[in-house]
Amino acid sequence: MTGQRWEEKAQGLLNSRPRPTLPKLQKLLKEADKSGLSLPSAPAVKNTMVKAVEWVRALSDMKLEQSKGHYTSVKQLEAVLVKGQMLPVSLPDVDRLVVKVAAAKSWHDKASKVFVRKGFSKLLEVLSPRGSLATDNSRPLEECLRESTAKEFTEMKKRRGANMLRTEQEERGVISEDDNVYCICRRGVDGAMTQCDLCYDWFHNKCVSIAKHKDLKNSEVMKDVKYLCPVCQRTKRPSVDQALGLLISLRQSGLALPEGVALSYLIERAMEWQEKVRGLLTKHRTFATHTDKQAYIDQHVTVKDRNQIEELMIKGDLIELNLEETTELWNLLNTIDEYVVHEKKRPSSKRSSPHSKASSKPPSPMAAVVVAAAALPTKRKKTPSDDRSTGSGSSTSTARKRRKDKQNTGSDELCSAADCVRPEGAKVGWIQCDTCEKWYHLDCVAVSDKEAESIEDYTCPVCTGGS
Repeated sequence: MTGQRWEEKAQGLLNSRPRPTLPKLQKLLKEADKSGLSLPSAPAVKNTMVKAVEWVRALSDMKLEQSKGHYTSVKQLEAVLVKGQMLPVSLPDVDRLVVKVAAAKSWHDKASKVFVRKGFSKLLEVLSPRGSLATDNSRPLEECLRESTAKEFTEMKKRRGANMLRTEQEERGVISEDDNVYCICRRGVDGAMTQCDLCYDWFHNKCVSIAKHKDLKNSEVMKDVKYLCPVCQRTKRPSVDQALGLLISLRQSGLALPEGVALSYLIERAMEWQEKVRGLLTKHRTFATHTDKQAYIDQHVTVKDRNQIEELMIKGDLIELNLEETTELWNLLNTIDEYVVHEKKRPSSKRSSPHSKASSKPPSPMAAVVVAAAALPTKRKKTPSDDRSTGSGSSTSTARKRRKDKQNTGSDELCSAADCVRPEGAKVGWIQCDTCEKWYHLDCVAVSDKEAESIEDYTCPVCTGGS
């Protein structure tokens, strides 16, 4: 074959559609070597061959790493695919990878809609224990996840303790609220605030959109509702069944993604936790109906039992799935603590001794533990600005209590709208503005019940510049 003919053949292959296969390029290079000629297109053909072989090897190495527990993200798969598509060579693995990447993106998007909340962008981050992605990337992902679970629990206990101590010192006057910062905004006390039941930090209601809409029919004492802040509850917390459905669909597709590993471990944690908790709840379920609760506590609830309940509750709250047992544990713990405090007739001061001098009954070991729990502040703070806005001088009023009072007033109560229509009926809906924190009838601001339930941040017409 002459050099001119070889050049024509080489240019035709490199620019052909469909693209040439690797065997055809290998055959072309052998012909060039046999000719003994210095062919202008030979380096380009050789370079294409080298890049194609390297791409195939990289894909093979990626599969090998996955078998060792190191998984490739959707973005990494896309990057590999783009490199393969840019080569002027027909590679069967490219076509297979196109299908694989499309399936991976579809699953990732679906899982993100189920889990990811506003403010969080990475699915893998919220599926994993806090801090697990900061570990050594050379180690298997599942190993990092398991190790980080214990660290996450330890760190949360430290955080709870520090926030508990800070709030206690504030209420005793040891430190001033004005010297501290709170909430996701990291600012001082400002208006109504809510305490997280997991980390014990305080959050401005207007920063975290606390229960803006409650109708009269479903109203309840909000202080008795468990609240987790956006920092502690990083996902939408779907049910275990929803998470299992996602995991099954991923495995049926044959994909191996790091998010799948994290999801599988999350479900495993949830199921192991539920198994432990259900036995404990069964043991203490008779407590609520027991006629002599003090006797039940003295006989069946030791200090170790109470601490076990609290630890299990914390571990459950750290699992980013909707686990009903966490609320049951919280209610059980509160019932135990509050009842013992009540029966021991604690003085009204939150920081005084748990036993009055007139008490003739010696304190039980449980009482000392309950004192520490009861010394926690109530779940709501009220600042002077709150007193002015509500017209009440009570420092114990709370955001949730104000909402309950607002909802329990007569149906003809005026709202903050200038042209309030005073809607009547058994069910009158209200909504609170996140900017000015004023309350409005849904009818007065033209918001339906359905719309109110889906609104995350509501701004009233006045604050938006309307009338």
